[in-house]
Amino acid sequence: MGRLLRQSLGHKKLSVWKLVLMVLSLLISMEIILNLTIGFGPVIASILALIAVALGSVFCFVFIYKDLSKYDYRLIDKELILERSLGRANHVVYVILASDIISFISYNKKDKENKISWLKYLTAHNDKSKWYLISYKKDDKQMQLVIEPNEDFLHGLLEFIEKEATQAIIDIENIN
Repeated sequence: MGRLLRQSLGHKKLSVWKLVLMVLSLLISMEIILNLTIGFGPVIASILALIAVALGSVFCFVFIYKDLSKYDYRLIDKELILERSLGRANHVVYVILASDIISFISYNKKDKENKISWLKYLTAHNDKSKWYLISYKKDDKQMQLVIEPNEDFLHGLLEFIEKEATQAIIDIENIN
């Protein structure tokens, strides 16, 4: 049997005050839009207010999205499996074979001048010094993911990349 290494980044506690503030801001913005557009007629004002509530709801969901998501990292034999889950039905899974890994670098060392066309964040916290960028190829395209491994998972991942993905470039800051 091969190696198995796992890490989970759990949900953050969602503040009740944050939710109350978002609901109040939605209601206040709907009221302001209704008052500003009432001169156009009640039907148009109502439609614009509903559009404002829908856009505000999407904005609020995006704002608290990181707090609701759970991230799982698994390292099994020659595969790195990264998963983002939001509730029971919304799961996104990335399976990266060792032979497909191009590079593994510290997020702070990424080239800021070259725009990265396809970059997904699988992180739960905002401490960018603990983020790492993994590049891999899939279907002749280069994909890039930002992950936030703890020290044990990072050591295991570095060992995995050095042993299994011998062509990969590793450029991270010194770790203990």
